[in-house]
Amino acid sequence: MPERTERLRERLTNVQAKHKVRGLPIFDAAGNPASLLLDDAAEEPSVAGSVATLRHALTLIGAGENRDTRIFVRLPVDAIGQSGLAEAVAPLVDKAGDALSRIAVIVPQAALREGTPDALAALANAGARLGLEQITDWSADLGALAEQGLRYIAVDGPAMARSAKSQKGDPTRLKTVLAARGIDLIAANVETRMQLDSVGTLIPDFLAGSGLGEPTLMDVSA
Repeated sequence: MPERTERLRERLTNVQAKHKVRGLPIFDAAGNPASLLLDDAAEEPSVAGSVATLRHALTLIGAGENRDTRIFVRLPVDAIGQSGLAEAVAPLVDKAGDALSRIAVIVPQAALREGTPDALAALANAGARLGLEQITDWSADLGALAEQGLRYIAVDGPAMARSAKSQKGDPTRLKTVLAARGIDLIAANVETRMQLDSVGTLIPDFLAGSGLGEPTLMDVSA
């Protein structure tokens, strides 16, 4: 009986340790598949879900043959700010080696309001690239952030293109500003062919959105 109980406990533990990770394809400016953006598919952000997503990204990196491949990982602000995430990330950092240099961690701008969270700093110090999304203003010192590992800015591509057109501004200005600091532009939220044509005026480095490819759900272990 004790042996059966132990086997049941192990099976229940394995079930509880499963997380669903969502993978959204990312394309280059020419429309060619370039990478994946992974995030925790759970409605409630958690440290366990974020760690599972990072671990899965490292697994994909390790299985890939192309050394130039980079996997993007989105961490929600509610998870990145939890103190427990830094502790949970530490073992990953220790084991990942140079694989972390092929990971790009994307966080909302709000995650940096009070400085760089410990978990994000640990990942960056170990070689991970950083990215920002959900930009609410452009007051941040992009040059200083680039020195800390910022390599990507993700924007709402269709909204940005509409804004540039309505204001009769230069739609390539953002790209020029970012490129001067070594930062790539990701035009996200592309849902239709018409939007794809409009975001092209931004000259983005990468494109993403449900109109280009539907996300895939994957079961991974925590």
